[in-house]
Amino acid sequence: MKVAEENQSLPVIMLTGANGQLGWETQRRAQQLTYSLRAFDRQSMDITDAAAVDAIVGRLRPQAII
Repeated sequence: MKVAEENQSLPVIMLTGANGQLGWETQRRAQQLTYSLRAFDRQSMDITDAAAVDAIVGRLRPQAII
């Protein structure tokens, strides 16, 4: 999974499950929006590791988490 480059001027959407059906469709549709989509799969972020999730959310400060 290729993670989008961070763009400080755009609002951030954080996407978990990037390789699933919802993740793929969200990424496809988000290309039409003016947001910085940050996509994570199981290898790039373990959602059961609260400390890791907190660190990523703290760094990205997303407007939405999907």
